[in-house]
Amino acid sequence: MKMSIGVDLHKTQFTVCCLSEDRKVQQSGIYPTKDLGLGAFIKKILHWIEEGYEVAVAVESTGNTRYFRNQVMEAGIVVKIVNTLKFKIVN
Repeated sequence: MKMSIGVDLHKTQFTVCCLSEDRKVQQSGIYPTKDLGLGAFIKKILHWIEEGYEVAVAVESTGNTRYFRNQVMEAGIVVKIVNTLKFKIVN
């Protein structure tokens, strides 16, 4: 089963929405953009991977995207960067 995670990244916090393959929200929440918040977010994703989910994360392109992406990718999690100026909403 797949898990798609969208991240709205800000300087001091990031908001996530996690959708399972059947398009049901599995989790949403706000994490601080600090090591503690990133660690909790990564731990949750790794838990889903252990349960057999194929996880992909999409994050908007901002000033701190590179740091966020590097931290998440170091844990072996796929991260896609989205250019919000070129992104089109899909219904």
